[in-house]
Amino acid sequence: MKLIFILISFLPLLVTGQQIQNELISNGGGSSTNGAQIDWSVGEPVTETQTFGTNSITQGFHQSHFVVTLVEEHESTPTIGVRLYPNPTTQYTYLEFDFTLHPYTPIPEIKYEIRNLEGKVLSEERINGVNKVELDLSQFATAIYFIHLYQGDALFNVYKVQKVN
Repeated sequence: MKLIFILISFLPLLVTGQQIQNELISNGGGSSTNGAQIDWSVGEPVTETQTFGTNSITQGFHQSHFVVTLVEEHESTPTIGVRLYPNPTTQYTYLEFDFTLHPYTPIPEIKYEIRNLEGKVLSEERINGVNKVELDLSQFATAIYFIHLYQGDALFNVYKVQKVN
């Protein structure tokens, strides 16, 4: 029994690692000068190399999904708070606006469109100076609809509303 225990305890000494050449598969570019080489990847923002004597390991994470966000500068516009309730609804849903405006700034003209899942405009109306609007969905079939809100001609928000029986 002692002999088996001693043999098992020395077993890890027989294990050897493998040697693998560094290789960057999704290469974004690289450069080599005077024996020094650098490679980089567009999707690997963080890497680290650790060296222990003659052994080294390079590790990092590869970002497999990119989301590109376009940021545009817009002129300062009045803030419009919007509540849509009830949602889901059987007949009517209400749009309630909260205009947080600078003093003496006129309330902007708002236009809403009710669209189906295909994007077809089913109903639209321009409203001016109204804080609460009743939207009649009773003539529409049970489905999901989108409420597009425009300030002037610029789309500023889209809401999803569900019509149920």
